[in-house]
Amino acid sequence: MALVQDNAATTLLDQYEPPERRNNDLMREIQLDIAIAVVSRWVVEPIQTAVQLQQLPHNWDRDGSPPPSETAVNTAIQIIDNAARVGFDDFPAPHVFPVPGGGVQLEWRQGERRLEIEVLPTGEAEYLKLQPGLPGEEGEFPTWPPTQSKHIFEWLVAFE
Repeated sequence: MALVQDNAATTLLDQYEPPERRNNDLMREIQLDIAIAVVSRWVVEPIQTAVQLQQLPHNWDRDGSPPPSETAVNTAIQIIDNAARVGFDDFPAPHVFPVPGGGVQLEWRQGERRLEIEVLPTGEAEYLKLQPGLPGEEGEFPTWPPTQSKHIFEWLVAFE
């Protein structure tokens, strides 16, 4: 869901909140190339990072890689948004990295658990769940519908 105004985007929260409430920390204007409805405060920085990855030069890794594709960035943003909507308080923000070949990697750490999601240039995504002392689990990451990925994020924040 995007709302572009004069090449600068604002959060949809800004559009619907009255001016007297927009000074709220959560309601401030965020300059992005796209507009995102901010569900949780932690999504702003990883989404900005994902968008900025498209500005990387060709050969950014000195091995001939292109910057992340628009499709990969859009899918990464969708995954971040889906993670924000799973309903957990204090969900950790992911680290966002470019992947050689035009992809994006999202990495969450919660305690000793680590979740890595690699978004390929085509928009397909794969995940890897890691926890000390246990074998890793990997597979195709379901990007749609959002409820299909909830069990992966539940694993990340589960206490054992």
